[in-house]
Amino acid sequence: MPADAEEGCGTSGYLVRHADQMKRPDEPEPETQEERAVRSLQAIFAGADLTAETTRLANEFTDRQSGRLKGWLRRKRGGTGQQGA
Repeated sequence: MPADAEEGCGTSGYLVRHADQMKRPDEPEPETQEERAVRSLQAIFAGADLTAETTRLANEFTDRQSGRLKGWLRRKRGGTGQQGA
């Protein structure tokens, strides 16, 4: 688990990994960045389209980082992210 991840069990039985993510205890762990990269490399070596695989991998990374930034900004503002409400 990353050093910046927060872990605790809420009253609803969900395991809190990050402020924006809730995970049931019986769900499998999501792939790590390294596991996704290895999966993409294996697909490329097996004949997959290099451009499509690298684009997908880059988009997944950007989406995760954007989500983390949005969560950080919401926590920093102390609200739900809705301005003017």
